[in-house]
Amino acid sequence: MSHATDYSELLYPYGFVLTAGEHAPPTDHFGQRALPGGCWYSFHRASPGAIVVDQDSFLILHGHAVDVRSPEGHPVLAQRLALLHRESQHDFLEALDYIAGRWVIIVGDSERTKIFHDAHGLRSVYYHTEDNVVSSHAHLVSSEAMRGDVEPVTDKKLGLLWDGTPYNKVRALLPNHTIDLRHREPERYWPRRENQYLEIPPEERVTAVDRSWHVQMDEYAARYGRFAVSLSAGSDSRVVLAMARKHISNAHFFTYTTSSPSDNYRDRTIALDSAVVTEFCSDLHIPFSKIDAAGARAIDPVLRGVVRRNALGAHGYWLLPHYRALFSSSSSIHIRGNCLETGRSAYLAQGWGRTADDILKMSLRRIRSANKGEEADRREVDSVSAGLERFGYRESLFGYNPVDLFYMETKMGRWYAELLNESDVAFDTLTPFNTRAMIEAALAWPESERIDGLLFQELIDRNFPVLNFYGRNGGPSLYQRVRLLLDG
Repeated sequence: MSHATDYSELLYPYGFVLTAGEHAPPTDHFGQRALPGGCWYSFHRASPGAIVVDQDSFLILHGHAVDVRSPEGHPVLAQRLALLHRESQHDFLEALDYIAGRWVIIVGDSERTKIFHDAHGLRSVYYHTEDNVVSSHAHLVSSEAMRGDVEPVTDKKLGLLWDGTPYNKVRALLPNHTIDLRHREPERYWPRRENQYLEIPPEERVTAVDRSWHVQMDEYAARYGRFAVSLSAGSDSRVVLAMARKHISNAHFFTYTTSSPSDNYRDRTIALDSAVVTEFCSDLHIPFSKIDAAGARAIDPVLRGVVRRNALGAHGYWLLPHYRALFSSSSSIHIRGNCLETGRSAYLAQGWGRTADDILKMSLRRIRSANKGEEADRREVDSVSAGLERFGYRESLFGYNPVDLFYMETKMGRWYAELLNESDVAFDTLTPFNTRAMIEAALAWPESERIDGLLFQELIDRNFPVLNFYGRNGGPSLYQRVRLLLDG
């Protein structure tokens, strides 16, 4: 007799729950701690981190993290952050700007319990608007195990705008914002000043990002010993490969292919990835694997049900069986470069404009598309406008472009964070371009140079210069571009 596979350990992996008052752990795979001030914290046992308790206060570091200025283990980092928080709020927030990884930091005492997360919000955080519940997963906040099932939103387009979710009383914490467990009103804490890298020479900006990236690679190589690295025809994975050069022997590179391509966009993109990656990996003698989109493995229905509870939306279910066949979640960490798009001003590059009003137009255009061509109604317009005010996009933002922050906070902090929640059943993820200090260094470049990705080309030139020769996304190689110029 066959028995169904038990996937219970993959429910809410790397997740947490924090409540004011006692709660039952979500599954048997969660541990639990009672904390000063009446808080209770549950954590998935696969999650790294540390807890510091000092009489009537505490600090939780949940998830993987490294200070790029002073790499140290989680317990030492947590102790240092707890001391900074007691002595100086300014110094504590400054320290957060240099902590890479995928984490949430919770600091609490008898009066307040505040929640902070990594620069792009890749450790997603959700909270109940009327009860003292904060968690890593929207479905977990809404579950019966916490406070009873939460009603679904009546208008899904409005529900997913800004910090919305499919549940009326569950909200996402956007990157660069903090909330208090008991008061739950988002408060922006970054940016707090003008960009500190504006007056620093470009060469030093490159050095700052280069050093921060390598600190992470060395630290995570020591912790995990094995990297999974996805490669594509685009520029972001090229940067990841360049920065992983000294760790190639400890990396498992892979790309996507299809044995039966069609003319749809996905298959054309996959075929391009396969061709370009095969070219430069063959030239450079870099071994890699291919995941065949045409040979899609069936995902176990039970596992599919687990993933549906882990993530909002479906992003790539067909990949999950391949990932699980290739990698072990406990021994590998997946390195991805998606957040480089923030440093390349992705929305500006797409011509979306530069002001809060442009964000309004962009959002309403998306609503019109979701409405199948019908214009947004007054309620939808008001919802977008309210978000602009609520999250401070109409304020000065210390000279930062609001469209850049909008991409960072609502694209990376919502869509990409949920993509990682989905892939957590296969492995945890490290996105090295995920400290506010590194983002500052990137956004200090002039707009045209950000869009061209000059910073990241410089990183490649320093670490694996031949990779700048190959064309990106099927474009001409460096030699071909020179020939085009010479031929006029």
